[in-house]
Amino acid sequence: MSKQEGMHKLDKETVALATQLAVDEDTSGAENPDTELSELRALLSRHLKQELQDKEASVTKEAEARKQRIAQVQITLNEIEDSRDRCSHTKPDGKTALGGQRNFDGKYRFVCSICNRTFTYPAEGPDEHAVPPELLPATERVGSSMGG
Repeated sequence: MSKQEGMHKLDKETVALATQLAVDEDTSGAENPDTELSELRALLSRHLKQELQDKEASVTKEAEARKQRIAQVQITLNEIEDSRDRCSHTKPDGKTALGGQRNFDGKYRFVCSICNRTFTYPAEGPDEHAVPPELLPATERVGSSMGG
């Protein structure tokens, strides 16, 4: 939630009252002989101003916390991608760690059992990771989405 959105959440009547009190406070001076009423208005005005400042601070704090959480998620995603880039996609015995199936569109979809990176064979789009030829599993070991 942005600072402006938080400010809009304030009760409109409260803001209007605070504004009116601030105007009254500025013009009341010597014209208002009732000092008790004037003091009450000033007290209420200060209270409402403080409440508004507190809400602004809260909204700002929440926005900063949200930015920090987003930054932490981005760091985590970058670490995952880096570990996938370093993965050899092979088991300790040297065999491929890829497993998958042939889908209805005729493409093969593989997942590395170590890093969970997905691969497509043949890769056509920019978002599809191509399978390194030496890691292609034997075709008899690839399942089919058609049940066969």
